[in-house]
Amino acid sequence: MRRRSNRQQDELLAEINVTPFVDVLLVLLVVFMITAPLLTHSLSLELPEGNLNEPEKARPQESLLVEVDAQRTIAVEKQPLRMDQLSNYLSQLSEDQRQRPVHLLMDRSIPHEFLIQLMLVFRNSGFQQIGLVFEEKGN
Repeated sequence: MRRRSNRQQDELLAEINVTPFVDVLLVLLVVFMITAPLLTHSLSLELPEGNLNEPEKARPQESLLVEVDAQRTIAVEKQPLRMDQLSNYLSQLSEDQRQRPVHLLMDRSIPHEFLIQLMLVFRNSGFQQIGLVFEEKGN
């Protein structure tokens, strides 16, 4: 501890040095920032199957029905399109038509990457509500 050099020779200067404490906290923060993403991606998951116990609701007529078969052929309201044509088709729709919810019916063999690409095309075209349609598993 230091002593004051002037008139008060007998009085000790009591100061708390917080620099080492802050250094330790910053190191802990960095450690947690590095390890947290590793912990969330290290899980192996098998997603469950189940039945939905809600009554089936009729599809509103104003929704946009999009079907994708196993060959990745896209049909918007029964009109077949390729992925490169879809963006142009959607850009021609009016703003009111873009407010409609989109219901995607996809073959189970379609890869997840294709689904994400398809959803991004709709989102980038101004559609806000995009949902997946599934067939309920029988008991």
